[in-house]
Amino acid sequence: MTYEEKEGKVVVHLKGHALKVGIQMNIHIEPQGTVYIDYVTENEPNGWLREAGLKFYLSDQIERLSWSRKGYWTTYPENSMSGNEGSCGLYDSKKIAYREQPKQPWSKDRYNYYYFADAGADCQKPLTYMAKAMKEQVYEYRVAPKRGKGALTVLSERAEVACRMNKKADEQLILYVNNRWDYPEIAWGNYCKAIDVSPVYGKIKIHL
Repeated sequence: MTYEEKEGKVVVHLKGHALKVGIQMNIHIEPQGTVYIDYVTENEPNGWLREAGLKFYLSDQIERLSWSRKGYWTTYPENSMSGNEGSCGLYDSKKIAYREQPKQPWSKDRYNYYYFADAGADCQKPLTYMAKAMKEQVYEYRVAPKRGKGALTVLSERAEVACRMNKKADEQLILYVNNRWDYPEIAWGNYCKAIDVSPVYGKIKIHL
């Protein structure tokens, strides 16, 4: 790691690897709280690509989410999980028992008794489906505590990123900011982007 100061801004240069995958990252920090991160990787394993980007570990004080994005349509149903604009809390206290008819929208559910691949659903305080749903082509994606300071906002003037949230079984809250993404799980007869794995690169802008 090296760093330098340029015109009142600090630039941090990182270079390293995880297993056989190498990465170079530059973090530009501006005094008003805006951070630009550009990165490129090499030697990625070949295969289906689900997402490529950066992940951020968030404080457990984060409880709210709001977004605006460039959707495929001008209008979406009210309270759509991925409408052009929206906001929601990350959690819902109601856990529906197995075989019990739910009394709230599916978007507020937080546990799926059939699909157990999501480790975050097994934690003590799981996210709702609304909070976990991928938001594509995002202009602005903001996570914030219920009150006080500590918000983080992802910004993209051309709506070139996608964001989603998840939790680990140990309760760690994670924000994924992706420059490329796909859905290989639904590839059986459906359209997939067939994204090339290598090289992976992108630029992320966040405001603290």
